[in-house]
Amino acid sequence: MRRVLVKPPARLLALGAALALLGAPARADDCSDEESEAAEESVGAVIDQLKESPGGRGTWEKLDVAIRRYKSCDEHELSPLFSEAVCLQLADGWRDAPALALSIKRAPEVLPFLLSHLDNTCAPERLDKILGLAARRCPRYGRGLCAALRQRAQAVLADHPARQKPE
Repeated sequence: MRRVLVKPPARLLALGAALALLGAPARADDCSDEESEAAEESVGAVIDQLKESPGGRGTWEKLDVAIRRYKSCDEHELSPLFSEAVCLQLADGWRDAPALALSIKRAPEVLPFLLSHLDNTCAPERLDKILGLAARRCPRYGRGLCAALRQRAQAVLADHPARQKPE
């Protein structure tokens, strides 16, 4: 008896790939109370450092560690905290862009997380700054990263509540 292999339709494969890139939201039971507190402290420290000395070096490495360690805690009250950290890092910590590009090259699963947190909680001025930096100051080996950041920032700006004209 011969088995017939049935290939899934290309659209279904594309949809599956897109959903995998966006990443499924973390479930509440994937993050303990202790991990949630540690994540809040870790990501909060990165935000504080970026606010105290914008453009300082070394913040990407700290945020990268927090993302890898605590991305299962990315929901509810922690999601805006991750979004603020990503927005500040990209707008005010661009000096770390080479480290970010290398990190994404080594661990591409971090990119969808970053892109999902580049959202409308980020001020339009910062999104504009990210667009400009990604266009004009992209590391040589980060062209794919910069293209993805530009595309995401443009999409967020297009639908940003602060940029919507009142009816």
